[in-house]
Amino acid sequence: FSEYLDPSGLDAVLVPIEGTNLTTALLNGTTVDNPSFGVVAGQRVEILLLNTNADITTYVVGLNAIESLSQPLATMAAEIAGSEELVRRVRQFVAS
Repeated sequence: FSEYLDPSGLDAVLVPIEGTNLTTALLNGTTVDNPSFGVVAGQRVEILLLNTNADITTYVVGLNAIESLSQPLATMAAEIAGSEELVRRVRQFVAS
């Protein structure tokens, strides 16, 4: 994106979802050329950022890792799936 948002600027726009570790932010940006993905510069876009604020591993290999990570990942997934406020924000974003 042609706009820059530093960490403190991002923190300022994050909106927490009460009772969870989740935050969201509604961001606006302008695309830059990225021919590898067919993106051309100058298109205005709106982005709904969903932040779990949790350590999420992408490497779950082996019995020990599966046993130690299954419950924390399942808990996080249940928190995301069970958040009515998150569903409301996503629906509002998609409808706009």
